[in-house]
Amino acid sequence: MPYLLLSGRSQTKCRLDNMQEFDDTVQYFVDKSIRRGTATWGEITRIGGEYSDLTVDILTQTLHNAGVQLVQDQDVSITPETNVLMNDLTLVELVSLCLQLPVVPKTPRRLHKHVLKQRSYELDLKRLDYLDSDYEWYYLSPPFNRLQRIIHHVFDSGEIPFAEEWQGGDRKANPQYLKGLIAHPAFTARISPKIREHYLGLREVRLLVNWIQATGKAIPTMCDIVRAGLERDGAETIRHVLLSDQPSTADSVLEGRKDVCFSCPPQQRCWSRQSTTDPYALLIEYRSATLASLLASRYPGKNLSDCLVEDWLIAKFFLPYSIVVSAKQWMLDLHILHDRSLILNKSHGKYCPIADTWCCVVQ
Repeated sequence: MPYLLLSGRSQTKCRLDNMQEFDDTVQYFVDKSIRRGTATWGEITRIGGEYSDLTVDILTQTLHNAGVQLVQDQDVSITPETNVLMNDLTLVELVSLCLQLPVVPKTPRRLHKHVLKQRSYELDLKRLDYLDSDYEWYYLSPPFNRLQRIIHHVFDSGEIPFAEEWQGGDRKANPQYLKGLIAHPAFTARISPKIREHYLGLREVRLLVNWIQATGKAIPTMCDIVRAGLERDGAETIRHVLLSDQPSTADSVLEGRKDVCFSCPPQQRCWSRQSTTDPYALLIEYRSATLASLLASRYPGKNLSDCLVEDWLIAKFFLPYSIVVSAKQWMLDLHILHDRSLILNKSHGKYCPIADTWCCVVQ
């Protein structure tokens, strides 16, 4: 019976359609596609194309025979539940989960759902494409399983000192230790590159990096990135990738008039507040609305592209904390962004899209 010899990957072989053997990465993709009922041509090309054109053809036929609907990437909507940029999981928490979750056998690579004590991590790991699930089982992806093995090997070898109180206790018990963990030379040399490669392969991260690069600027701001994204991929993609339906800025900093908008000099003010000396009422209006209701009330009949480039208060309020703080920290920790990129904490009232810089290291 014929099979493909796969190089540069795990040599674990799995059978598809009783005619072809693949490694565990391809098998996991097929099983996940069957569970969700769809697969995109982009996924098939990226995964199968790492081996050969024949692999792409066999994958396509296998999924078709299994009743999986094959669609274009752009036909799969990006939602808050799938958008990895909406994650609140930190890099340290990912490492903690890799150590806490059992390294499951390659076949079947699944765990009962009771093993994940903090269920909010399920959504985060799904967005990262490290986990899939059905009614009662978690299926850990081969990239996650390989990451677990690398992390365990590095820790077990003694290259990184490991605090027992963190391994078996509260992941936040020693924040300084955890912060130093991801800066350790062994971590940055052995573990970070694997996470970085995987993270850069995720759809929303690829889009954001492309928009940063498309600005043509050494240190673009979020305003530059939004303009580039609108030109390359359109307003709907920008909305799904970067914007939340609900505003995110702390009420207390507005009520205490501590937000950066209260100290903004006239020459730097957004168009929407150039005529206001006290922006409090205007900021509260944005903070109290949904994106849809704000656009309907302030800009009836106007397209989203024009609204975004004319009114940067929309970006100020509807770019979620998870993107401008959490996802940005991931990109800094993984050296996708240069440290000239500033994190302006929304919860402290420091966020302004005109000052929010994203200096990309990736070429």
